[in-house]
Amino acid sequence: MRKLVIIGSGAQSIDILETVHAINERQPTYALTGFLDDDVSLRGKEIFGLPILGPIADGASLPSDTFFVSGIGLLSLLARRPAIIARTGVSPDRFATIIHPSATVSRWCSVGKGSVILQHATVTAQASIGDQVMILAGGIISHHVSIGDYCILAGGSCVSGRVTVGPRTYIGTNASIRESLTIGSDCIIGMGAVVLEHVPDGRTVVGNPARTLPRQ
Repeated sequence: MRKLVIIGSGAQSIDILETVHAINERQPTYALTGFLDDDVSLRGKEIFGLPILGPIADGASLPSDTFFVSGIGLLSLLARRPAIIARTGVSPDRFATIIHPSATVSRWCSVGKGSVILQHATVTAQASIGDQVMILAGGIISHHVSIGDYCILAGGSCVSGRVTVGPRTYIGTNASIRESLTIGSDCIIGMGAVVLEHVPDGRTVVGNPARTLPRQ
């Protein structure tokens, strides 16, 4: 079995932990080693029986046969996710792609390194999911959709066919995006938003129909 370390120890990391257990129940695949977290108050503690191994930068000192998966999923950390993950100091090839057994993922789609697809999510044919993407429980990615690296799609979000989403964009809980739109990089699509028009880079949109808000 592959040794696996989870980066971060918050809510999304626990979801990943549960997903890995579900994978192992079907077929033993991963030997969970513990968590890496920069919160010094967690040193020496355990979460569900797994130790906090040290800060994220300790990833490079772990055995070379160790694989990693990122549970950094807070909206407040969205722009910093690439830098946080890079602090492990390990090759992208050492990031595992984790897919919950209850998810429906087409054999004719692609899912990048380090991406996570949680319970009951759906990814349909000819969709392309980038590296380090998180699709949370119940998210729906339709045909011919392209999701850029480091995006987070919250629970129940729905991206209709032929939509392109740029890197580092967050799509909130139960948000819906109409078909054939382009959503730029570094955008925030608010909870429950109904997006009917293209969204340029760096925009925050909320509401039904979605409207632009100024970034704080």
